[in-house]
Amino acid sequence: MKKLLVIGLIIVNIGFSAEVVKLKTITLDVKASSSNGYYDKHNNFSYIDSGILDAWVERDSHGVFKRVTGINAVNSGGTKTVLMNGMASNQAKVLYRGVDLFDASTPQGTPYLDAFSMMNIDRIEIIRGAASSYYGNSAVAGVINIVPSIKTDTTCAVLLGDRYYSGSIKSALKSDWYRFGLAYSDSKQGQLSWMDSDVERDLEKKRSLEIDADISFGDKTKLSTFFSENRLDSDLDGFNSHVLANHDLYGIKVNQELDNDSSVAFSYNGSTIIRDYDSGSSIFNGYLNELDIKFNEKFRNKDLVWGLTRRTEKAKTTWFAEKEQADISFYNIFSAESVINYSIGSRFATYTSDKSVFTYNASLWKKISDYELKLNYATGYRQPTLYEKYDSFSGNINLNAETSRILDFGLAYQGIDNVILRTNVFSSVVNSKIDWISTGAWTGNYMNITADTLIDGYSVGADLLDLPIVKKSSVEYVYTNSRNDSGQSLRVPKQKITLDLMFDVFSCDLSIFYTKVGSRLDVGNVALPSYQTVDLSVVKNFGNIDLFVKAINVFGEVYQEISGYNTLRNVWYFGLKTTI
Repeated sequence: MKKLLVIGLIIVNIGFSAEVVKLKTITLDVKASSSNGYYDKHNNFSYIDSGILDAWVERDSHGVFKRVTGINAVNSGGTKTVLMNGMASNQAKVLYRGVDLFDASTPQGTPYLDAFSMMNIDRIEIIRGAASSYYGNSAVAGVINIVPSIKTDTTCAVLLGDRYYSGSIKSALKSDWYRFGLAYSDSKQGQLSWMDSDVERDLEKKRSLEIDADISFGDKTKLSTFFSENRLDSDLDGFNSHVLANHDLYGIKVNQELDNDSSVAFSYNGSTIIRDYDSGSSIFNGYLNELDIKFNEKFRNKDLVWGLTRRTEKAKTTWFAEKEQADISFYNIFSAESVINYSIGSRFATYTSDKSVFTYNASLWKKISDYELKLNYATGYRQPTLYEKYDSFSGNINLNAETSRILDFGLAYQGIDNVILRTNVFSSVVNSKIDWISTGAWTGNYMNITADTLIDGYSVGADLLDLPIVKKSSVEYVYTNSRNDSGQSLRVPKQKITLDLMFDVFSCDLSIFYTKVGSRLDVGNVALPSYQTVDLSVVKNFGNIDLFVKAINVFGEVYQEISGYNTLRNVWYFGLKTTI
C-alpha cells in the first residue's frame, strides 16, 4: 500500500469571482456550456449550472449531491450530510455564497445543510480533495460552494406533490451603479420514517428570506453585501422531540482595483445557528465569522494571490458554557500557464495559543493532443471543535488538528466526437484523526487516533455530449477503499455506479438518473445492504414558463442510508417556474 495520498485540485486559472463575499474562492477555467452544465473537466472540479439544476428538479441538497461523483449523500431522519472521497462528513467544507456552513455547536462541526432552500440556486461548484491551502479549516476531503443568484427578472416557482410543497419568488432592481435583490421561499416536506418503521412524522417546514446588494463607486470600487435568514421547524431525527432552528448568514465585501492588473479585497462574513429543542430543554447555539484581506496581482506574467484571514468560532450548548476560539492564517497562491501548467499554494494557520498547522499543494497539468493529464499533491487540516475540546463529559483541550496528505492522477481523452473518456486514481492518508473513544458504559473522551485512516481508489467514466436526441449522458463507476483503526470506515460504500441521461424528446427535457450504492458498515458493525434507485423528471418550456414533473425512487426501493432510518418511497411532485 502506498503511503500517500487522495484527490487533487487542478487550477487552470486563478482569479476571483464577482459573486458576493466569495472568500478565498478560485475561479477555474472550467465553464459549462448550455448543453453540458455538469462538466468534470479535470476529474476533481465539478460545475453544476442552473440549467442542469432546473432539469434535475431536485428539491433539496441531498437530491443534488447524490448525483455527484465522489460524494455520498446521507439523510438520517431528515438531517442531511455529505461524505466526500471516503471521509467523514465533518471533513468536507460546505460554503453558501462563500460563507462556511460549519456548525460550531455540534460535536464535530458538521456543515449544517438543513435550513437553506435550493429554490434560488444558480450553480454549485465542487472540488474533490484536500484544499486547505485555499479554503482553510475543514477542507480535508473537499469543498462545495453553493451560489444563489437573484437577477433582475422576476422569477416565481411552485412545486406541489406527495408530502411536499414549495413556493419561491425572487427579483432585483438594477441601474448603472447598483443592484438590489430579494428572494423568498417557503416549503413543507415529508420526512424520513424513523427507527425501522414506516411511520411518517410531521412535515418539515422551511422558510428562507435573502437580500443582497451590489454598489459601484466609480469604475474601480465595488461593495457587495447580503443577508440570508433561514428558519427550520422539524421533528428531531429519530426521537420524539421537536426542533426550531434559525440559521442566519451574512457578508460584506469591498473590492478595489489597483493599477497593473492588481486588486485588493476586504471581506467579512459569518453565520449564526440557534437551535431550540422541545421549547428550551436543550440548546445548541453556534457562531462563526471570518475577516479576510486578499491581494491579487500579476508577477512576471504569473498570477499571485496572497492574503490574511482571521476566523472566530463561538458556541454555547446545554453541555458547556459559552466558549470561543480563533485562528489566524496567511495564505498564498501562485499559478501560471506555460509549457506545463502549474499551481502552487500554501497556508500557515495558528489556532489556540500554542498550536499551528501548515498546508500546501502543488498541481501540474498538460494537454497533449487529445489527452489531458494532471498530477496533484495536496494537504488539508481540521482543527478540533469547541465541543470536542470543552464538552463537560468527553472534552479534551489538548487535541491537535487532524491533517491529510493527498496524491492524485487523472487522465481524460477527447479524441472521439461528442465523447469524453476519463479516469482518476487517488490515494490518501488522514493523520491524528479526532474520534470519540469509549472508556466504559456511556462514557468516553475525544482523542487523536494514532493509527492513520487510509483511503484509495479510482473512478472511470464517460460523457456523451450534444447528440441529436441525447443532450447529455454520463456513466460513472467509483471504487473507494476507506479504512481506519477499527476496520472499514463507516457509511462509505466501496462501489458506486451512476447513470445520468438527459434527452430532448418532443421538445421536452427528459432526465433519467440511476444509481447503485454498494454495501456499507454502520455504527455497531451493522451491515447495510446495497440498493439501487431510479429518478425521473420531465421539463417542458412554453415561452417564459417551464412546467415540470418529478418522480423519486420510481420503483419504491426499500433501503437505509443510515442504520435505523428508512427512506420515503415513490415520492413525486410537479410544478411550474415562470420569469416575468
